[in-house]
Amino acid sequence: MTDVLSDVLNHLNLRSVRCTRLEAAGGWSLRFSLRTTLKFVAVMKGNAWLIPDGQDAVQLFEGDTFFLANAAGYVVTSDPTLTPIDGLQAFDWDTGETACFGGDDTIMLGGGFDVRGDPIDFLLKAMPSVIRFSAQDHSATALRLSLSLLNNELENPKIGCDAASKGLADVMLVHALRAYAFRGDHPAPTWLNGLAHPKIRRALEGMHGNPEYGWTVDNLARAVGMSRSSFARTFTETVGKPPLAYLTQWRLERACAALRKGVEPMSNIAQAAGYGSESAFGLAFRRQFGISPGRYRNNHTVTDHVIADIGP
Repeated sequence: MTDVLSDVLNHLNLRSVRCTRLEAAGGWSLRFSLRTTLKFVAVMKGNAWLIPDGQDAVQLFEGDTFFLANAAGYVVTSDPTLTPIDGLQAFDWDTGETACFGGDDTIMLGGGFDVRGDPIDFLLKAMPSVIRFSAQDHSATALRLSLSLLNNELENPKIGCDAASKGLADVMLVHALRAYAFRGDHPAPTWLNGLAHPKIRRALEGMHGNPEYGWTVDNLARAVGMSRSSFARTFTETVGKPPLAYLTQWRLERACAALRKGVEPMSNIAQAAGYGSESAFGLAFRRQFGISPGRYRNNHTVTDHVIADIGP
């Protein structure tokens, strides 16, 4: 069966950008603008405060990790009453990834993830704007292990450090999303909730593994051993939308990924999305995104860029 989380991340082409490390003591306060799609902040030693724009200050302790989605900016500080300076000035981007402020009473890691092209809403709408994993969160053991390895890589940089740190950040994100999916404190039903429900997960795996198949509520229910009515109700309550509405959304998300590559014939993309003709595909695409597939392809290109302002 298809691994749904891996399938989503592969189609979104989410990738990590530069990871950074901060050592500080005494009074300090740094502001960072967040241009990346998804950002993480982790405390490896000591404690600090995190103040996302428009939200209350939150105290972080050793072992705590925060993820921020689509935040305009944030402050990390030893004292919320201090006036922050530009965090970018704390880092020597040419010679190292660690910024030092008077000692190492507090050690923090930071990093970001960006996506090539749109839409990213499929993932972000399944997440709150802020997710916290505390040091006592037993579901996040693997997350903390990934962070420990990342900290060691940044503290003692060797050849291949950039590639290794980005790879570890990617692994950390998977562990974080996995832990969040099974944590059970989601503010609203989403497809991530569905991954924690054995039978709904099997239905999602079927749809992701064979999205062009003519799925119906009946054959999905049979595939997971549920009655039609019970399956439809449970799926909607868990995922937040009916089974076929979810299937349509995912088919079109996949189509967006194919269109951004700009090489596959439109007829092939339509067929892979489960549509018998380009016209039917075009109608469904415009209904979902308000733009034709051809125009979407012309407006979206996959580009590589480096985001620098992702410090802790």
